[in-house]
Amino acid sequence: DSGCAWRGSIADYSFHVENNCSVGKNPNGNIQNNKELMEELETLRHENLELKGQLENDNEAYTYLQEELETLRRENLELKGRLEVANEANSDSEDDDSAFDENLVKEMTVEGAGLREINGTYARIGQNDNVSKFMRTSRYNGRSVDFMLFRCKLTDGTRRWYISIVPENAHPGTTQDIDFYAVGPSQQHSVLDPNIPPRDGWMAIPSNGGGGPAPQVYPKESNVVGDDNEMGYL
Repeated sequence: DSGCAWRGSIADYSFHVENNCSVGKNPNGNIQNNKELMEELETLRHENLELKGQLENDNEAYTYLQEELETLRRENLELKGRLEVANEANSDSEDDDSAFDENLVKEMTVEGAGLREINGTYARIGQNDNVSKFMRTSRYNGRSVDFMLFRCKLTDGTRRWYISIVPENAHPGTTQDIDFYAVGPSQQHSVLDPNIPPRDGWMAIPSNGGGGPAPQVYPKESNVVGDDNEMGYL
């Protein structure tokens, strides 16, 4: 019970305790050791409580940052919505036909495209990028869609004509469009009329389903002037 490791005879035990046994020399040794252990245990408990408190503070800070991030995301979406409304308002002013020129081409013909649904007559429906834009309603993938023939200004400052599906009530020339054919910046318009697209120089966009060959585009009311090498219109 004393904790002494003595295993000799009882007759020699007293001598052992008086001269060699550490318990005999310091009978309170175990009590002192237990006290030190209790103090160390209490210290560790306090440290654990402090660490838990720091962890809770870190979690609260993380939660706050998440909420702040979500707030900023909502504000960003709201600002984008306002910007889109403003762009639509500007588009409406561009599309205003109050000063419509009776001499402007009213219809364009698209023919020879590998994607046959593209081919047909496109009617003028206003302006985009300060030039005429044209539209044709057709069936595509089993549904009615609006194919649009338009020009837009890209982020690098260049301008291109496109034949695309533009989402309903959307402004043409965004990443929401499905572009099938396009004309490079070197051929922005026809030779004789900058308000309409060129006849030739179109290229297919296969990734969106624009198969070859690329189409030819010209005013429906007019005939091509001269031979096949000329690009002007009557």
